[in-house]
Order: sequence, then structure tokens, then C-alpha cells
Amino acid sequence: MGALKNIKDGWSNYIKAVQESAELDPKIKELADKRAEICGGCDKLTESGLFRFVNRLVPGATPAEPKKMVKTRFSVSPETAAKANDVYKGYKCGECGCAFPANTYAPEKKCPLGKW
Repeated sequence: MGALKNIKDGWSNYIKAVQESAELDPKIKELADKRAEICGGCDKLTESGLFRFVNRLVPGATPAEPKKMVKTRFSVSPETAAKANDVYKGYKCGECGCAFPANTYAPEKKCPLGKW
């Protein structure tokens, strides 16, 4: 049941983060930012089509602007960027399969590699 809770918490907090009017606990935002910085440089981060699909469902998204979302806050290493142009393409953890950056918003989630 812990995995399902992490998925629910991660996505619901991520959605709050991308909606300017939503209230996200500042501690969760700070935690997600720190985790995303670590994940952004990880060689296990791989492209994911699921994230692109989910971003289209986020309120305010349009085909021309997939989402103004958190795209400016999260970056990836030059090595990862060489494989994919930017975060809007969508990423996932190659170890656990969780969507990035939504996985960084689940407070109880642990990195399978022990990085956070």
C-alpha cells in the first residue's frame, strides 16, 4: 500500500505545484526541489511517454504549451540533456519506474539507489 500512497501523494503534490493558485506545503516544495536536483544529474533518469500524456491533463495545458508547469524549475545533467531536449519530454527513474519530477513530491518515497 505504501507504493500506491507515494504515487497518489507525488502526483497530487505535483499538480498543486504546477497550479499557481493551489496551496503546496513549502516543506514539500523544498524537499522536491532538493530531490529533483539530485535526480536531474542521475544517469538512471530516462525518457517517459507517460509523463507527456499526464502533462496534457494538467489544467491550463494546451497542445502549443504542454504546461508552463515546473519546467523552469527542473533541469537535467548535460549527459541526460543529450538524450532528451528538456523536461517536458518527460522522464522516469530507470530503477523504480516512477515519473520524474512527480516522484520527488512524495514525502515518504525513498530513492531506490539511496540518493535521497
